Amino acid sequence: MICFVFPPRFSGAAVQALSLATALRERGVICEFAVPNFLDRRLYSRTLEHGTLVHRVGRGPWTFAVALFAFLVFGSRRFSTLHIHGFCKSQFVCVAVGKLFGLRVVQKMTKGGAENSEFGDGGVLAPLRRLALRLINDFIAISSPLRRGLLSLALPHSHVHLIPNGVDVQRFAPRSAGDRREMSSTKDLPADSILLLCTGVIDKRKNQHLILAALAELRLRYVNLWERTYLLLAGPFHNSIYSDRIIRQAGELRLRGRVKFLGSLPQDELAVLNGLCDICVFAGNNEGLPNVLLEAKAAGKPIIAFRADGVEDIVREGIDGHVVDFGDVAAFTRKLSELIEDNGLRYRFGQNARLDALERFSIERIADRYMREVYRLDEKEPAGRPADELAPRRTKIG
Repeated sequence: MICFVFPPRFSGAAVQALSLATALRERGVICEFAVPNFLDRRLYSRTLEHGTLVHRVGRGPWTFAVALFAFLVFGSRRFSTLHIHGFCKSQFVCVAVGKLFGLRVVQKMTKGGAENSEFGDGGVLAPLRRLALRLINDFIAISSPLRRGLLSLALPHSHVHLIPNGVDVQRFAPRSAGDRREMSSTKDLPADSILLLCTGVIDKRKNQHLILAALAELRLRYVNLWERTYLLLAGPFHNSIYSDRIIRQAGELRLRGRVKFLGSLPQDELAVLNGLCDICVFAGNNEGLPNVLLEAKAAGKPIIAFRADGVEDIVREGIDGHVVDFGDVAAFTRKLSELIEDNGLRYRFGQNARLDALERFSIERIADRYMREVYRLDEKEPAGRPADELAPRRTKIG
């Protein structure tokens, strides 16, 4: 598997790739990663991430492509498939390298719509990126808009698979009332407070300023509800200019006592936080399929989000949350006030969210779909084909 952004750098695509690799490993599929080396300046090093071997090669997009070629010169026979998560400038070179070594190439499209750069529009390299799309054996579209974008390029329908991201429904799960009381105490929050959780890097593409604007609207129009409401912002400060703007905005809107910046948190802490909050709020508009919404659903939380690619693939309007037009802060605040005021509605939405996460988005179900639809490891052996020509069950995916 290839990820162009990988720990220690923050990447939702990497989180998904590691979760998938872990689930596949439990099914007998050996996965290894090739990623740019952001740890040091060496051309090659090896680490373990969640029990999966990671080959760190090159550094920038072009040196990575060259280093990937060198790596496969010595190691290509160990792999049957090159599974690429996302895009970078040199992605078309990585596709060509995989085909040169006779590997089956699977491309996971991770964000944007048909106009997104992942489809090769714009720039002097656009023709080469478009050509690379034709060399890929199978595409994974994680949302309906991404699938429509791929099909608009006249790619064969049988090569385009709509498979969403998955979530660990054991880790992300509802928590007990006792756990909630303990957290309220440690974070100096009233026991009867309503906790809104907004997870994600503090960055313009996540639009936390819209969430703050909605909170200010709540303070002005719904005073009785405002008195119980707190917003938890969980995520690293990614963009210093935007981060300063958010901190300043919280002060100007007189929200500082009600907004807590928690910074970057480990996945286990995020899982606990999701299970203990009351409502998930989301404003990102440059998404493929937001991981944070999957995590909130698995934790059994209602969601209020602005409309963006992938959001409506997760949130079912009036069933487990609400989706409003992007930028419509007034509508967002109205829906938020309804959920804060109605305990029964929050509970019902939360129950529906948890059940839907178990049914559609558990990482186990998603891994089974990859096995069956993409890697085709559950297919019966074709008649007349010599047994020694068949791919082994413990297929390696690099």
